[in-house]
Amino acid sequence: MTLFRAVAGVFVIMAIVVGRAPAAWSEEQPRWQDTAELSFVQTGGNTDVTTIAAKNLLQYRLSDNWAMQWKAAALHAESDGEKTAERYETDLRTDYKGGERIYYYGLAGWVQDTFAGLDQRIYGGPGIGYRFLIGPRHQLVGELGAYYAREKYTDGSADDLMEGRAYGKYQFKFSETVQFSQDLEYLHNFKDSAAYKLISVSALQSKLNEWLAVRVAYELRYDNRPTPADLKNSDSLLTVSLVLNL
Repeated sequence: MTLFRAVAGVFVIMAIVVGRAPAAWSEEQPRWQDTAELSFVQTGGNTDVTTIAAKNLLQYRLSDNWAMQWKAAALHAESDGEKTAERYETDLRTDYKGGERIYYYGLAGWVQDTFAGLDQRIYGGPGIGYRFLIGPRHQLVGELGAYYAREKYTDGSADDLMEGRAYGKYQFKFSETVQFSQDLEYLHNFKDSAAYKLISVSALQSKLNEWLAVRVAYELRYDNRPTPADLKNSDSLLTVSLVLNL
């Protein structure tokens, strides 16, 4: 768990840095924002199971029209002392507001998920987004973009590919403290159209106070043509997390 502890340490450092940001940034729309999320489950008895999931989203507003964000996430699971899941990912994104509803983005990231056959994935590319609904109760955004990706697999093979990206996110506020969100992302492989990927995240979040919340999320990852070929097509994860907003 050495790598996982290192990632968790990064989350703590990020939270401390943002927590000590100058008060001058605390305006109506603060320049710095940080959201840290931690989930831990341990069960004992006939089977000893430990699952740890951590996420952090650090956002910085350079101007009224330009913003950047850094996201990192880690997942570690063990059953009776044997590792059953391990996933690490990080990405850096910049957004430029082109109008009230339209915006442009650039995104680059890295993923490692050895239990899904992925030793390393490096990707990046531009895109365009549109805000179909802008609130106050309903919010809906859609994005279209393209990636260049380099993937190395656990069976020793590798691939360079161009991908098309379609993404949508819907948010609904039940009240000032309770919110539902649904994310859906589709990645199309231009080299092999049957090798597409889908990622869905459904979440319900309830605020406890201004800086603390509880989040229940169900994540489903589907790979229509995984490598190696003997892997299952889908992975799912249900988490109950404590969310810290700074």
